[in-house]
Amino acid sequence: MAAGGAITLYTGSDQTGSSLTIAVEDDKRYHALDFDDLRDAGIALNVNSIYIVADETSTSLVLFNEYDLATIIYYRPFSGTFLQYTNGVPSWPSSWQPVSQGANLPDNWTDKATSLFAVRRSEYEYIYSFSELLELAKANGILDIDEVIASAAKEAERESDGDVKELRVTGDLTIWGEFFPTGNDLNNSHAYVALKLPLELDLASLAKTFTAYVTIYIGFDVLKAGDNGVLIASVEGWDVWVESGGRHDKVETGLRAAVGELSIDLNSALREIGQNSPLSEINFSDVYLLPGNRDSWIGTGAFGSKTGAVTGDVVLVGVTNDEPPLRRPPMEDFEPPR
Repeated sequence: MAAGGAITLYTGSDQTGSSLTIAVEDDKRYHALDFDDLRDAGIALNVNSIYIVADETSTSLVLFNEYDLATIIYYRPFSGTFLQYTNGVPSWPSSWQPVSQGANLPDNWTDKATSLFAVRRSEYEYIYSFSELLELAKANGILDIDEVIASAAKEAERESDGDVKELRVTGDLTIWGEFFPTGNDLNNSHAYVALKLPLELDLASLAKTFTAYVTIYIGFDVLKAGDNGVLIASVEGWDVWVESGGRHDKVETGLRAAVGELSIDLNSALREIGQNSPLSEINFSDVYLLPGNRDSWIGTGAFGSKTGAVTGDVVLVGVTNDEPPLRRPPMEDFEPPR
């Protein structure tokens, strides 16, 4: 197993105190440590400075902060707010010149890290916000959320023997990156885009409106088609929650059927984006996810850092071995086939 760059975390400022070094391996995209890992290493809530050693490509370190100091209850890792460092200078058109350098964490981040991961970056990357892909789909008629919900509502009504008479969206879609999930059927070594949709359901048999949530998890991969690598995405799982009350089981049965129908429509839209947008013109070799949005990861400069929130968007990074003419293909020129 070849070793690439390395990141060292220090409990003191200016690279002093106890330390932990993480090797960034050439054949592994992420190296993740949750709160238990950091606690065992003696650096949980105790990281104050870092040093990144460069290899041929850049490395990003992402520190996460999500905990309740008052009750010392630690929430799921890789969530909350994040602070990222990248040891590269972007050069035209998109390659990164790696540098080795250290830094002290900002005052509002000292002794705050509850989990982290290191990411091996690639020389040629196309970087998008997932919300951009959704806007692309909506603007070009690939995905109409109202039509999707209407289709899902019909399936919910059918599976509930006509009891679910209306299904409607009650708020905005929430997007976040679900990194290395545990406790469900998803792969705990992968990262996913999570979409949470608040809903209400009315029943014919009861004068009651049920509040519900649906969370859908989308995974990304590269499909080799001959010599070309095509970016693909698909729904890998979902969770549903329905408030308690009479006929709860019937409501949940109808909602699960609705989510199945919604996933079919979403899979179709994701497939069309990958196959018939400018993304299809790129020969991808890999794809991975990062927290935040596109502006969190571009233009960081020489050894840059930025902060952001995990909830709100997800960064989609498409890797290619071909030197691209532009950092991003012209998505605004996209017109799907009629």
